[in-house]
Amino acid sequence: MDIAVYAKDKSMREPDEITQYLVDVQRGGDAFEPLYNVIAGHIADIARFNLNNKSLIPDAVSETFARIWTHIRSFNPEHSGYNWVYKITQHVCWTINHNERHHTGVSIDDLPVRDPVDRYDRAETKMDLTCAIRQLDKTNRKIAILKYYRDYSQRKIAKILHMSPSAVCQRVTRIREFIEKFFKEN
Repeated sequence: MDIAVYAKDKSMREPDEITQYLVDVQRGGDAFEPLYNVIAGHIADIARFNLNNKSLIPDAVSETFARIWTHIRSFNPEHSGYNWVYKITQHVCWTINHNERHHTGVSIDDLPVRDPVDRYDRAETKMDLTCAIRQLDKTNRKIAILKYYRDYSQRKIAKILHMSPSAVCQRVTRIREFIEKFFKEN
């Protein structure tokens, strides 16, 4: 890179400024607020590029600064501060994307009003089915809700819950048997 271009382009000088602020914070100085003012926009841009859900950009910026503060002792002043912050931001974004992708959001309280099992048309069937599902263990409850209320395929359920498709198939069979037994007894 041409030295003259480097000297004129302020954005190219900011990584040095960031490194200085990080070193100051590392030594117990009061540079965290100026660091925030200099790099918050960069972190937001990195998050905007890396996050699947753009509404989580403020969360990524906050989490990145929390991690900078937590791990400031591990920063090596011989390396670029911008690169260090960039890597932290990328990892935060990856974690957020991973958690979003694998969060099922399955709760027994969020069940829809419609009856998931078409062959039962009584009004109290939904209540009976909910009672049956509540008796299942946590994993089987998630599978039942995803299968019967959200109409997910067994393959998709397996991917969400990090299980093999055959294990989900086996559990769906056992859940179905449990629910049928529950309705016969009640």
